[in-house]
Amino acid sequence: MVRVNNTLKYWREKVGATQKGLELRTGLAPNNWTHYEAGREPGVTKAQLFTYALNQIAVEKGIEIKTLTVYDLYPFEGISHR
Repeated sequence: MVRVNNTLKYWREKVGATQKGLELRTGLAPNNWTHYEAGREPGVTKAQLFTYALNQIAVEKGIEIKTLTVYDLYPFEGISHR
């Protein structure tokens, strides 16, 4: 079974982003990205923000990946509608 934190970290590393860079891009407080990679549940709005940021970074760097969706980041666990 794919764990949520490993999936989020996998995509961050795949697009060559840092935790700090994604915190700045998504407006997260310092060190919060670490919590999400460790399994903290983001809620739908934040998860959509994560996918948007990762997709944007891939485009900016010319990295060819499929367009990510929330389900790519959280394939088995699902997320709440907070």
